[in-house]
Amino acid sequence: MSTEWIELFSDFEQSLNEWLARAVEPPSVPAPHPAEPAILHLFEERLKCLQMYLDKAEHDAEQAVAPLTSDIEALQQWLNALNTARTKYGGIQRLFPGRDSEQVLTEKAKDAAA
Repeated sequence: MSTEWIELFSDFEQSLNEWLARAVEPPSVPAPHPAEPAILHLFEERLKCLQMYLDKAEHDAEQAVAPLTSDIEALQQWLNALNTARTKYGGIQRLFPGRDSEQVLTEKAKDAAA
């Protein structure tokens, strides 16, 4: 090989080394573990199952609340009627001294039903 070629390759090698010295190597990313996708898949499946359980629990809670709400409304109406009756018949003991107000109301209810 001639001296000219040797010098040319030497310059080329030196330029290449300088370029490599200036180049920034990206950090190497570790190769994903082969079992990792299976673990992620299993995790996602379990997460989906948990979400299904939560959705079912929410649905069940909504189903349980509906009758309770109607029962609460019915009891509220009953309490309102009771308070109205207490106000209306509040003076029973004054009208019927010596008699229990429940006894008088029971008798009045029987009379009204007859």
